[in-house]
Amino acid sequence: MISEFFGNLSRDFEQLLYDFESSNVILQVGDPPDSREFHAHLNILRARSPYFRSAFSADWINKKNNSILGLLVAADELLLDEVINYVQEHLIENRNKWLSENLIFVLHTIFPLHSCERLQEYCLEYICGDPRPFFESQKFPSLNKDILFTLLQRDDLGLEEDLIWVNLLRWACGQSSSLVSQKDILQQWSIEDFQTLGKILAPCLPFIRFFEISSSDYYDKVRPYEKALPTKLLDEIMAFHMKGLEPKLELPPRVGSIRLDSTILTSRHVALLASWIDQKDHRSALYKRSPYDFKLLYRASRDEFSVTQFHQKCNNKGAAVVVLKVQDSMKIIGGYNPIGWVSNIFGWRASPESFIFSLGTRIVHELPLLSRFRSMSGHAIFDADIVGPYFGRGDLYVHHPNLSTFSCKKHSYEHQIMESTRNYNVEEIEVFQVIRK
Repeated sequence: MISEFFGNLSRDFEQLLYDFESSNVILQVGDPPDSREFHAHLNILRARSPYFRSAFSADWINKKNNSILGLLVAADELLLDEVINYVQEHLIENRNKWLSENLIFVLHTIFPLHSCERLQEYCLEYICGDPRPFFESQKFPSLNKDILFTLLQRDDLGLEEDLIWVNLLRWACGQSSSLVSQKDILQQWSIEDFQTLGKILAPCLPFIRFFEISSSDYYDKVRPYEKALPTKLLDEIMAFHMKGLEPKLELPPRVGSIRLDSTILTSRHVALLASWIDQKDHRSALYKRSPYDFKLLYRASRDEFSVTQFHQKCNNKGAAVVVLKVQDSMKIIGGYNPIGWVSNIFGWRASPESFIFSLGTRIVHELPLLSRFRSMSGHAIFDADIVGPYFGRGDLYVHHPNLSTFSCKKHSYEHQIMESTRNYNVEEIEVFQVIRK
């Protein structure tokens, strides 16, 4: 009896498919002139599909994008979790250069999508690893305020606090037409202008580490805008700088904002190298911040491109990392020497924990390449006062005597780290002593 009832009910509902008069939804598929229309019923669509249940809800948002981001938005709308996960991984693994060049556009597109937390976190971590190009870009004042607040709250934002403040001011002035035209002529600002600035800055102020800003930088970069800051905050800052009183609600220092003395490496690079030093090769195990200090020993442009200067600065310092910036390509390569360079020695040295690497470039973080020592010969590092950095039997060889060229030919290490075995020109060399904190 029940089965007959449901059978009849199903046949009755089937008639709705052909009843255009009672339909209240039209689905258009394709673009004119090659498009078709399908008549449907709202309640049936909502009952049978999670997508249409969301699409016809009051808080439905119409998202328009193109290319692969458009696919990601569409997958979010259709609740296609497998597609969402696949597209996110594809962008991270294969389109990271494009992501790095379009961070604001990407973040504006994916930030409202809760299903895209993986890609959101990747973009935010990328920015935190080397934030200066992002914060100083021309498009930064157009950044959505919610994305900005999220960045300011992060302890791993690797930018000096005074530069965060300067660029926050630039962003704030970009939010008001009256401030845009006057931001470079403060003496003409009215009290209303400072009040406007104060209202824009107010949600951001709790996340600014004012007490990490030096007295000199505070005087030059913060003091001119004091009229926009709360009196209580100003009192605490003055007490800190003038009497050395610790603030009551001080935020922890940004871990990522350590001052790394390098024109080649970023804090993201250092964390990656530290992971490899500790044998953490898998992506899920990589450090987000380095447990090592990287102390600059030698910089070729400062100390001279010469084998003699290299050994004078680097010998007998223990474990060290050497990095090279390749001329023209801006590519970064290098090697880790866990036993260091030693005076008065000539010959091969065994070092099973040594490795060579490629880090992509400073601005565009291409997928890094790690190449560990894998030979049984003991030819890990050739050490002599007459040669510079020499890993394996030519795996990474910086040519002496002036260290201005190098070559890479796979022999003792796992992988070839350059595309060719030809000679390349060196733009810069830096060597860092590696010291566990």
